[in-house]
Amino acid sequence: MPDWTIEFSDDPQLADHKRIELTRDFVFASFEKAIEFMNTVAKQATQVDHHPRWMNLWRTVTVWLSTWDAGHRVTDLDIQFAKFMDRCFRTFTNKK
Repeated sequence: MPDWTIEFSDDPQLADHKRIELTRDFVFASFEKAIEFMNTVAKQATQVDHHPRWMNLWRTVTVWLSTWDAGHRVTDLDIQFAKFMDRCFRTFTNKK
């Protein structure tokens, strides 16, 4: 998954605890496409009961994936969800 990186960040709910997350920026042709992508991903997130931490700024959706129940660590659930998001993104950008 070459477009994803590992990021360490403070956990605002636990002092002296770092979240370890997969992160990626998805850039779209328009704000509307970015929101459409988020809606599509949200449906899958609900189905698999796994919800990303994300932020939308105009055409860019930034995502952080970790499993809360595992202490905000990356698990197989995050890796599989990242792969789903990559596949979904390709359908929005028509990339192979």
